[in-house]
Amino acid sequence: MTGSRLDRRTVLRGAGGLAMALPALDIMARGARAASRTGARPGRFVLSYVGISTGKDGKQDDSAVPRTTGAAYERTRGLASLVDLGVDHEVTVVSGLTLPYQTKPDGEIPAAGRRLTFHGHTVGPMITGVRSAKIGSGQPQGSSADQLVADAIGADTQFKVLAYRMQPMMYSSANDISMGQSGALSWRRRADGSVARQDPIYSPRLAYESLFTGLSPASADPAEAARAREALQRRKSVLDFVAEDARRLLPRLGRADRQRMERHADELRALEERLGTLPTGAGQACRVPESPGDDPPLGGACRERMIRKFQNGTCDWASAGSDEERRSDLLTDLIRLAFACDQTRAVSYMLTPWKSWLPMFPFTGMKSDAHELTHGQGSADDLADAVSWFVRQWGKLIGKLARSVEPDGTTLLDHTAMVLLWEGGHGFDAETGKGASPHSTENMMALVAGRAGGLRPGRHVRATGRHPAQVVLSAMNAVGAGTPRLGEVEGPLTELFG
Repeated sequence: MTGSRLDRRTVLRGAGGLAMALPALDIMARGARAASRTGARPGRFVLSYVGISTGKDGKQDDSAVPRTTGAAYERTRGLASLVDLGVDHEVTVVSGLTLPYQTKPDGEIPAAGRRLTFHGHTVGPMITGVRSAKIGSGQPQGSSADQLVADAIGADTQFKVLAYRMQPMMYSSANDISMGQSGALSWRRRADGSVARQDPIYSPRLAYESLFTGLSPASADPAEAARAREALQRRKSVLDFVAEDARRLLPRLGRADRQRMERHADELRALEERLGTLPTGAGQACRVPESPGDDPPLGGACRERMIRKFQNGTCDWASAGSDEERRSDLLTDLIRLAFACDQTRAVSYMLTPWKSWLPMFPFTGMKSDAHELTHGQGSADDLADAVSWFVRQWGKLIGKLARSVEPDGTTLLDHTAMVLLWEGGHGFDAETGKGASPHSTENMMALVAGRAGGLRPGRHVRATGRHPAQVVLSAMNAVGAGTPRLGEVEGPLTELFG
């Protein structure tokens, strides 16, 4: 290999404005081993959320939170998927968290707290550390953690924040894909005081074409760009477009880098083949082709207790869901590839909107949507199985990052901090006066993974009375955001570090 170097953000370019991002190569990172030893490797941050509570009506506890603490914590039914994936030792469970709440309709909302109304008002304070507004539908009142991390460590990446969502439709009625703010996890407070959301992409094909094909018609010949779009719609591989640029690059690479390039190309081609038959939807993204291709029908709505209100018929469980299992496979592949190519360092990966009506039958065999499992539908074990399924979708990314080796011999997971939040826990519901309710922000759980900044995974930490945003703040600091506060919340959880 020659003495030349390659910029980390180098891409292979082809006709029509198409470009393909490269993996991390030795030629890009001379001295990477020394940089890693001094902590200079870039951090990666993943903020995730599931819109259900972990507790069930009438139950004093839930089936996810372990009864034992420390490294030998109990592997509960709600966390069983982490064991199945072989990543339980990479995850720290944080329990006993409390999101403060307004105690009466005309009362003050506490710092970093929520309105009395449960649904729609818990996510904002957790991801921004800023209390809910007294009026309105619960729109977050500050910038979310992923946006703040991107400002701190991702300003020079191609995508400051990647925002994805697994659940593509609301499931309140057939083909209802309207979610509005309930389906967004990434928010930015603007200079004028207003707060704007970054709408997530829920189509893996759109996410792929935005991230790795790099269509930029403004800088390309319009006719060439049109031909490129048509070729993509015919499922032609982006690798075919950049073959000539790749041929010129290969002589500059050493043996290890050539092997990485071959593996990267194989992964991208395999991903393209898997994307070929997946529903596309209508998500928004930066630099997305005008026509993303075929859009097979999404799944049917299956709300069991309220089905007459929405459908006036009997639920067709066979058509329920929109292949969310495969969507999560593809989206986590894309997140891993984006991190490997240093295309972004901050990801908002929302599994569901708040009050998720995702039909669980295709995934757990229970004829109920996810929300009703926290109430009258099914048993505590059925809810635990649903919780475990959601944990699995998040845990897939952990395994993929752990298997992704950087040029310096570390893994992507070594430089990553991931947090999974839930809509609620279980306890007192001030809105109704009920105890043992899932409409409660007492006894909340969060999951943390990654080893960035000295995070020590594989334990159960009981953090009674601490705020969920403190878990998020800990992850922000771990990747180099370097802030003592998140909104109105101060102080990371030191227990999460080595």
